[in-house]
Amino acid sequence: MEPNLNILLLEDSPDVSALVKRRLMKEEVPFSCRILETGREFEESLMEYQPDVVICDHTLPQYNCREALVKFHQYKEKINPVAIFILVTETVSEEFAVQFLKKGADDYILKDRLIRLPAAIQGALKKNRLAHQQRKAEEEKLQLLEILQKSLNEIFIFASDSLKFKYANEEALRNWGYTKEEITNISPMDLLEETDVVKFRRIMESVGVSRKARIFETYLVRKDQTSFPAQVHLQLIEEHAGRKTFMANVLDISEIKTQEQQKDLALFMQDTFNRYSDLRTCLELILEGLCKRKKLQAGEIFTFNFEKDSLLRSASYGVRGEDPCNMGSRIAGMVLSEGQPILFQDLEQEELLEEDKELRFKSAKAYPIGLGNDILAVVVFYSEKKCRNRDAFPYLGEGLKNQLANNLVRKKTEDELHKIFLYSPVVLAIASTDGYFKKVNPFFSDLLGYSREEILNTPYQDFLHPDDLRTITEWEANMHLEHVTHYQNRFLTRMGMKILLSWYAATLKDVSHYTVVVLDLTK
Repeated sequence: MEPNLNILLLEDSPDVSALVKRRLMKEEVPFSCRILETGREFEESLMEYQPDVVICDHTLPQYNCREALVKFHQYKEKINPVAIFILVTETVSEEFAVQFLKKGADDYILKDRLIRLPAAIQGALKKNRLAHQQRKAEEEKLQLLEILQKSLNEIFIFASDSLKFKYANEEALRNWGYTKEEITNISPMDLLEETDVVKFRRIMESVGVSRKARIFETYLVRKDQTSFPAQVHLQLIEEHAGRKTFMANVLDISEIKTQEQQKDLALFMQDTFNRYSDLRTCLELILEGLCKRKKLQAGEIFTFNFEKDSLLRSASYGVRGEDPCNMGSRIAGMVLSEGQPILFQDLEQEELLEEDKELRFKSAKAYPIGLGNDILAVVVFYSEKKCRNRDAFPYLGEGLKNQLANNLVRKKTEDELHKIFLYSPVVLAIASTDGYFKKVNPFFSDLLGYSREEILNTPYQDFLHPDDLRTITEWEANMHLEHVTHYQNRFLTRMGMKILLSWYAATLKDVSHYTVVVLDLTK
């Protein structure tokens, strides 16, 4: 018998009640018993006493067993799902007994066979508890299944013997592109890139032996053969007769990886633009770095000419001579026309080559680089393999494209200003408050007869006539002024000649430097 049972006995015969208690007491198991005679007492006691067992007489003066069974089921559903109801009767037809059991009674006992009561209680309780556990397990299973189905992560279950999928949730099917029917005919190995199959088997065997979950990163392949980076949490969830069942929780980390790559590329590009002054050098190095990161064979960058009426190849990587036979300029023209990136998965199907030309590259991707609606350049990447996967090529997000466009404008402006500075027919210089020239044009060197290096490494007051040193004090006193200031003084050339110079100075934004335009008034 189950210990510590609360028994509610609905019986109007004291003799039967006493007999029932004696039969139960012989089992030597603690129990408490409340004896009731009316329906009102019974209904009140159900919620108050909360019995594990209800023993009900078949015939009561003002209450019948059918009404009692209905109230019991209400109590059982709300309070005690494993409680049992046993009918005690003197005589009953087999038909009535069967119908009563169908309505939810757990058993019936004839009053002349009460010796069977303890075993009947024990059997019914055991049966109800087992059924309750099974229902609870099924409910938990359904709840878990619903959670798995609605999870934003991709979840799949497979067995070690067949390696076939037993389950894949909605998110997994959506991302992979398979139907429920299709997924049961493939294995996790079909989702892996070829290079990761051995790695996955090794991890699976390790989890099966150690029974410890493993987290690792890999690339999974969709039905359309595109791939994506994923973080996989693999664990053993069941083992029976040597057959292991694994569950994998998969997180698509494409966005995380893309953000990391974009940040890395942004730092790389900005460092290149800051390190080198020549625009062509910057573009060549950036293009090479982008191609090598994706193990691509070649790439080109096209920018506009001075009149902005045609594109010129400003940088190339892995392109021999005019190769690829003007294909790059044609691709760039298509990008200009559409104003958005274009992926060429199979260049053999595109009419981009002149006749009788050998096709070296099999696929390509091109990006327009611009500010607003103004396209400044086109970047083209090439692969010698047919690349169905967009991830095979560098991804240039809006941030990287804007960064590249801004630096293109900046470098072009700097190049133009440098040429103006370099070839100006007047003396141009940038001086600093530390007493040195920071930059001078060739005309200044020709005027003084000193090399550029000599001028930059000599305090500018050393070139001044001693009687004109006061002008330096005047300059420094007016450095904060925003308008152009004018001075005259005499400089000494390498040959010792005095030349009269007229200086027009303007302070730069950092206040520590100023630009000067110098006119030779000697003549």
